Amino acid sequence: EPAAGVIRKHITQVQAKWPADVVYVRGRLTPYNRKRLVEQKVPFVVPGNQMYLPMLGVDFREHFRRLLAAPASFSPATQAMVIHWLLKGIDERLTPAETAQQLGYSAMTMTRVFNELEAAELGEVARRGKERHLHFAGSKHDVWAKAQPFLKSPVTKRLCVRRPQPAPGGIQAGLAALAHYTMLAPPAYPVIALYGHDWKSLPLWHNKASIPGQDPDALEIEVWSYKPD
Repeated sequence: EPAAGVIRKHITQVQAKWPADVVYVRGRLTPYNRKRLVEQKVPFVVPGNQMYLPMLGVDFREHFRRLLAAPASFSPATQAMVIHWLLKGIDERLTPAETAQQLGYSAMTMTRVFNELEAAELGEVARRGKERHLHFAGSKHDVWAKAQPFLKSPVTKRLCVRRPQPAPGGIQAGLAALAHYTMLAPPAYPVIALYGHDWKSLPLWHNKASIPGQDPDALEIEVWSYKPD
């Protein structure tokens, strides 16, 4: 958040070229910087939250919107939420409780997901009573493009194991999935994706020792940080 003195200097420079009033607009503001802007006599507006326009009026609220730092990358739950929204085409505003039920996470986890999406400016979060509502900002194409810097591979590890009988469940992944959707030849062995929790709890594969990938009975497992489906 720029210092009040810096904003005052910028406004002075703009006013030298602009005959009308100049107002500083910001999405969020700390209590300290609100005080400093008033001391510097800088007109400012935080839409729906704070207003200091000496030429018109003053409207201060003691509830300040939180300043959220954008994450370096999305958590697995946040990435799953973005992909879920892109695939399902959900138009209505989302709540933590509803999305937690749909994606199999706790309401507390979805609250953190809402915070990450708001900080990354992919979604707009508003309160209706005690409930938070999330609305993705823009078209699917815009959201997907804006999400790119925060996305990472869900694959936490890859390993080859001896193919169990009967054939395991899981979702086709990796080169096997690519071959299914393209003209690419399929790999020499199947590749499936499993959620990390499911991989750990599979009693069928009590022997999870890795084997060489060139083994004709090999099965490649991608262990994912969120549910592949």
